[in-house]
Parts: sequence; structure tokens; C-alpha cells
Amino acid sequence: METKKLAVESAPVFQEGLCFILTRWSALTAAVENEWGGRDSRGKANAICTDVFAFFTAFRAEPLHIDDLENILEQGLLSLNTLVEYGSIEEVSSVFFFASI
Repeated sequence: METKKLAVESAPVFQEGLCFILTRWSALTAAVENEWGGRDSRGKANAICTDVFAFFTAFRAEPLHIDDLENILEQGLLSLNTLVEYGSIEEVSSVFFFASI
């Protein structure tokens, strides 16, 4: 995917939208509510939001790849000791990735 520059004034709104969607993801919500990642489960979920935002906004010479986004989400869920159904990470990644085009 071709990298587009996000306007500075749009960045907070974009980050808020990403986090809003992630906090509605049932796997992430269950992990936080049940503290599967320990007492800092909410902090770990916030870190996932930050990592996804950084994925889309960090400067890079090469194009974005959905596999990289899937890896970020998978690693984040692993930090919460959470495994998800097959296809769940791909579905959430697709929502973000193709909405950003």
C-alpha cells in the first residue's frame, strides 16, 4: 500500500478511532476485563492501540503490508495471554488496513 501523509491535526482523531475500534473487539475486551495479561492488562491494551497507530503513522520508505499489522495485533494479544479464533486478527487488520487506503 502506498504511504500517505496524515495531516497533523487529523492524527488525534485517527488514533481515537483506531482505539475505539480495538476496544470493541471482543477478544481484547475480554482480556482486559478478566485481566488475562495481569493487573496491567488495560495498559497492555493501550500499548496495542499505540502500536497500531505507530504502524500507520511512522515514516517508512517501503509500503505498508497487512501481514505486519497482523503481527502487531497477534503480539499484543499474546502479551495479554490471549489466543483468538482463526481469522479474527485478519478480520480486524482488514478493517484498519483497507479503511486507511
